Amino acid sequence: HQLWILDCCFSGFAHRFRGHTLMCSPSIYIMSAGRRGDAVVENDKGGCFTTHLINQWKDNKTITSIFNDVRQQVIKHAAQIPILSKVHAHRRQPAEGEFIV
Repeated sequence: HQLWILDCCFSGFAHRFRGHTLMCSPSIYIMSAGRRGDAVVENDKGGCFTTHLINQWKDNKTITSIFNDVRQQVIKHAAQIPILSKVHAHRRQPAEGEFIV
């Protein structure tokens, strides 16, 4: 299983990524700081998305709940919209479940 976390400009393009050997995992989630055309906000301490992600990263929380909290905070402070998606590659059996930290 893989979780990709991308805090870079135009990171939303990763949600369209297909066909590479990295895509052979049973489940892949991609969390990006913005959409395809978004430039993301950074300051001297780092990216806005990463800052809020670190603040929300708690034990026994699912990635989805962490992401939802991060998304709300980022939208309040920056002109970018984070995205979380599950990659549906060509697999015989889809994986179920959720990442828990």
